[in-house]
Amino acid sequence: MKTKKEFFDDFFIRLTDNGFRVERIMESDIAAEVYDESSLFCVITQDGELVFEKYESSKARALEQAAEESRTALGC
Repeated sequence: MKTKKEFFDDFFIRLTDNGFRVERIMESDIAAEVYDESSLFCVITQDGELVFEKYESSKARALEQAAEESRTALGC
């Protein structure tokens, strides 16, 4: 079974590959802030919850797809 850290590592790489900028926090209940261009798009909690600052369906779908690819690749 893969760890949460392994999942986040893979997921954040996939987000970066999809044009997002990921800033890891990993200090509190927040795992990372995800930016689209120069503005905050969403926050990812340590529990894997997405909290959107602004919602755009196509970009949200790209996040969901990256998460699904990570789950599949890691056998989660």
